[in-house]
Amino acid sequence: MQPMPEDWDRAVAVVAHPDDLEYGVASAVARWTRQGKQVSYLLVTRGEAGIAGMAPDQVGPLRVEEERRSAAIVGVSDVEFLDHPDGLVEYGLGLRRDLTAALRRVNPQVIIGQSFDLTWGEDGPVNHADHRAVGLATLDACRDAANGWVFPEAGPPCTDIRDAYVSGLGSPTHFVDVTDTIDAGVASLREHRAYIEGLGREFDPDEFLKNMAGYVGLGAGCEYAVAFHRYPMSLAWLTWDLGLLDGLGLLDYGGDLGVEGRGGRQAVVHGEVRRGRLCGKPHAGAEPGEVLQLVLIAHEAAGGEAVAQGGLV
Repeated sequence: MQPMPEDWDRAVAVVAHPDDLEYGVASAVARWTRQGKQVSYLLVTRGEAGIAGMAPDQVGPLRVEEERRSAAIVGVSDVEFLDHPDGLVEYGLGLRRDLTAALRRVNPQVIIGQSFDLTWGEDGPVNHADHRAVGLATLDACRDAANGWVFPEAGPPCTDIRDAYVSGLGSPTHFVDVTDTIDAGVASLREHRAYIEGLGREFDPDEFLKNMAGYVGLGAGCEYAVAFHRYPMSLAWLTWDLGLLDGLGLLDYGGDLGVEGRGGRQAVVHGEVRRGRLCGKPHAGAEPGEVLQLVLIAHEAAGGEAVAQGGLV
């Protein structure tokens, strides 16, 4: 794992329920807000179906207040709820549209998401259906939010999203050192008193979080850490140095983008796939949304499994 870059100013953390962020991520949020970063919370539901023996119309408002107090402890004041039904969240256009609109309102650079894996670990229990739907839709909404032709009624596109970092996945790529903020994370989780009491069993937030963060810290080389898997959303990762592009034979193809994959070598010029030795005029000044479309076109032409991709050539 590598340390998560912190050269950004605005982030949105997107989860399904109140308390989802407090099982680890809040400790990282406390670190970021202490650095002066702006972090917003976006919750798809109010968690109204989350406490056995208590009616949803009572639980919803209670959990909203718990979440707001919890967020405040780690320096977050912007907490938005999308009001999808707890336990019945469906992946689809409606969820993607609501997430897209919210991301466009905030225009973040970094997205924090939750696991969409089927299970918690290889042999662990099945992940909540709401988590899986929200986790996957969040990644798709990052791309939707940048494309002005997708959900145009949801506001002007935002093109600043660089990366999504998803917690809880089995193959983390990055970590955040939370040694100095783990106690804030514990205090944040403790604010979910009604939910914790509703578990019907003994649960110690301090022991739980420190055991989990301590385990991650062993691999990260610090006392406590939170792990994430990074999904690049910007096209910076496509901009390879010219020497590498030339070595791959992509510079010979000209055009906007060169790709090599199962479908052979391809070039894209003005949004169209071309084969052969083209000498199309480079379009290095293309807008991010245009370049994204070129990437998608070229990737599909290469058979959906591009083995080498070069930036604007």
